[in-house]
Amino acid sequence: MEEHQFETLWSYFWYIDSPVTLWIVHILALVVFLLLTLGLFSRTMSVLAYLIAVSYVHRVVPGAFFGLDKINIMLAMYLILGPCGACYSLDRWWKKRRAKERARTSPIDSVRR
Repeated sequence: MEEHQFETLWSYFWYIDSPVTLWIVHILALVVFLLLTLGLFSRTMSVLAYLIAVSYVHRVVPGAFFGLDKINIMLAMYLILGPCGACYSLDRWWKKRRAKERARTSPIDSVRR
């Protein structure tokens, strides 16, 4: 790629100058990916994971853009558009648990007592 083509790409890595800040950002990215894997706050984490994946791909390393990077971004986009976390996730488990607790403490039960 020529240098002028980088103007259309976006990456938050361009704003990081400190190695310590870079490590913190990498660790936060791993936490986002872990939360998405577990299915905790799935909808928010899918958007953050997409932005992180795009930032890693658009870093200024022209020779490091491979097919796997493109597939990772495509899959991250599908996680945003699809029902991410709707079935096998901690979000779903938590939602079922809260529904059971609400069913136990319904207003009908309190009137009958």
